[in-house]
Amino acid sequence: MNSFFTTLAFGAASVSVASAADVDVSSNISTSTTWTADNVYNLQGQIYVLPGATLTIEAGTLIASQDGGSLAVSRGAQIFANGQSGAPIT
Repeated sequence: MNSFFTTLAFGAASVSVASAADVDVSSNISTSTTWTADNVYNLQGQIYVLPGATLTIEAGTLIASQDGGSLAVSRGAQIFANGQSGAPIT
């Protein structure tokens, strides 16, 4: 495996949240982005946070994948994911 990437893999998740909107994530993250707890983010394949971009994930955010999607953070990119005991990032 190429050490250029730090990979965070998220397994398939079954999510049912009444007020959450489904957001399909199908392209790499090239600009700084925030994922909020009021959405469910569905990874569509391998998604990279590219150099220069920052992905911030709010506490309580749900991340799902039905087709084995995963999230990788490239060298030069950043991820801030601070879940809380009462609002974990799942």
